[in-house]
Amino acid sequence: MSFFRSPINILRTCEKYYIEGRIDRLFILGDFFDIGGFKENWIKFLKLKNEVSPNIKIMSVIGNHDRYLDGQIFWKSIFGNIVDKNIIYGPTSFVWHYSFKNFHFIGLNLPCGFYNMSFKEIKWLKQELNKIPEDNFTVILSHSFFYSSGYKDITGKWFDNNGNIKKIAPIFYKKADLVVSGHNHYMEWIEQDNLIWVIIGAMGGKPDPTPSFITKGSKWFLKDQFGFFLIEAKEENIHCSFLDQFGNILFSKIIKK
Repeated sequence: MSFFRSPINILRTCEKYYIEGRIDRLFILGDFFDIGGFKENWIKFLKLKNEVSPNIKIMSVIGNHDRYLDGQIFWKSIFGNIVDKNIIYGPTSFVWHYSFKNFHFIGLNLPCGFYNMSFKEIKWLKQELNKIPEDNFTVILSHSFFYSSGYKDITGKWFDNNGNIKKIAPIFYKKADLVVSGHNHYMEWIEQDNLIWVIIGAMGGKPDPTPSFITKGSKWFLKDQFGFFLIEAKEENIHCSFLDQFGNILFSKIIKK
């Protein structure tokens, strides 16, 4: 959380929405800190959460930085054993299925790429997807992205993750309605392969460089802005909005089931 005020503002805004009954919970897509292996960081996070947003429930998928120096131990202690009748954990606590009314949120173990998902986790994912009625709304959540605009640096390319696209995406192509990922510190709405893909890595990390590559299905893109992504059910439609840290709408679309 490099830009400390923006996570605080986002937590406050989401707490307000929760108290108003507008949202059910907050999903954080990983990378709470640069290095997850420092226990004191997690203690500070929990203290901040209790001070700023004591009521809202938070769930998470694990990010690559969360795992540094065995940080997954601390991540699991907070997010890997939540007691809730609407949460089903898979063969590991890195994958889960949360149900709310006719909504289904499935968290994947993709901190870096497809190779993070074990055979048992993939088998579990297929089983869970097959249980979901076709008229329900299904959201896939991950840290590492599938499609994304991005750039190259000395560590590699930070755009379309072909491994995830080829190895993981086919599992949920016909089941999911929306795929929401982080990793890249942008906001982006992508329409590709008859699916909607969202990039929302904008809670507080240092903004990424201007993209040198624009993914094929990109319909809206924003950088250098902190905020979050809101999903709301209104009558028969799903309203999706990118909001800044104070709740101002930056971009919105309606999905019809």
